[in-house]
Amino acid sequence: MRWQGSRGGIELRDWFGVFHQDLDAPWTAVGDAAQMRAEGQAAQLDQWLAMLEGHAHGLPDYAEALAVQQTIEALLAGESHP
Repeated sequence: MRWQGSRGGIELRDWFGVFHQDLDAPWTAVGDAAQMRAEGQAAQLDQWLAMLEGHAHGLPDYAEALAVQQTIEALLAGESHP
């Protein structure tokens, strides 16, 4: 995905490869994609462990996950969904 503005742009490649560009300058990486991917995976595992241990976490519960699934399936089927 690429977002372009009047002063430059931001590009997301493979979900973890973030690049930015100032106006009339080359695209440059913002951090290391492999490292950001590993940090993201570790953060997800930390949240999962917190959920399993009964601690506060940022993961959706089963009802929220089901609502997302039903909404996506309705969108794919061309239906409206509240």
